[in-house]
Amino acid sequence: AMLDLASNGSPMKGEATAWLMRNLAGEWAKHDLAQGLQEQGIYDPDTIKVAASPVPEPPSDIEPPSVHAILKLKGDPSKGQLTATTRCILCHQIDGKGVDYGPNLKGWALTQEPEAIIRAIAEPSVGIAHGFGGTELVLKDGGIIHGIAFNNSELWMKDALPLVIQSAGGLTQLVPKDRIEKKHPLKRSLMYDPATLGLSAQDIADITAWLQGYR
Repeated sequence: AMLDLASNGSPMKGEATAWLMRNLAGEWAKHDLAQGLQEQGIYDPDTIKVAASPVPEPPSDIEPPSVHAILKLKGDPSKGQLTATTRCILCHQIDGKGVDYGPNLKGWALTQEPEAIIRAIAEPSVGIAHGFGGTELVLKDGGIIHGIAFNNSELWMKDALPLVIQSAGGLTQLVPKDRIEKKHPLKRSLMYDPATLGLSAQDIADITAWLQGYR
């Protein structure tokens, strides 16, 4: 059952794969999980391909939208919903569509002040939601992966297990330990900045207005 949950197309792929890896050499060793992982195409250390997936740095030549300036704008919820379903859906599920990677947005804004909602979009690295702190992997081939590591523990450090990491777009990868040069906490948010997403001050005001009624 856990192998099925870890298969491609499963919304629980990252968590299920991490669970399998934790038990690979432990209490589930009798089930020969390594063979099952290979047969289902989930993990074969000899053939697996690892792709770089970095979060872009905010452009230094573009000033981020001012939170206080956005507060003065009147947001349009219908436009905000349209913008969210074309941009935010990369990392958030909206009405059952999109990737379940970032925090759940439904009902979140109901307990937040408008300024806090705007700041979360305009300045994502100012406050990072609990449980969504990022990990940065520097690969030996020079590639960079940013994402949420599911088995980022001392157990992984001791055993020869791949690191299970999920990046933007829901890309879940199993990175063999011998391909990693460095691993450390990411010092900024995994959320893309407004310039990278192509969001204007009015777009953020519109998304804020929509979030305030999204429940």
